[in-house]
Amino acid sequence: MAFASNRDGDFEIYVIKANAPESATNRPAKLTNNKSVQDLSPDWSPDGTKIVFERNNSIVEQVYLMKADGTRQKQLSDGMTREGQPSFSPDGKSISFLSFQDGNAEVFQMAADGTNRENLTDNAAFDAQPSWQPLP
Repeated sequence: MAFASNRDGDFEIYVIKANAPESATNRPAKLTNNKSVQDLSPDWSPDGTKIVFERNNSIVEQVYLMKADGTRQKQLSDGMTREGQPSFSPDGKSISFLSFQDGNAEVFQMAADGTNRENLTDNAAFDAQPSWQPLP
C-alpha cells in the first residue's frame, strides 16, 4: 500500500505491506524525501512497478512518476500549471489528473510517459479527483 504521511514533519510518500498493521516488523518505507515540498496522492500502476503522485511546493502542484522503490522520479507536468490528483488507467497506459491549464480545474488525460495531453472535461465547472473504472 502506498500512502502520504507527514510523520516526519512534511508530507512524503511511503509504502507498507498492507496485510498487517504497522509494527516493529512492518515499518513503512519512505520513498520520497523532500523537505521543501509536499508529496501527496500516490497511485500505483496496475503492474505495481510505478507510482504516480502529486508534488506541491506551495506555489504549484505537479504530477510526478517514480519506480515503486522511489527511484527515477520524473516530473510529467510542464512546471508552470497547477496539476495534481493523478490516477493510473487500468491498463497502465494513461494517467488522468486535475489541471488548471485552461484557467479553471479540468480533468485531463496523458500517456503514462507525460505525452499526448488531452482535456476531458472542457467546461466552466470545477472538475477534479478523477478515478478510473477497473477493467472487467
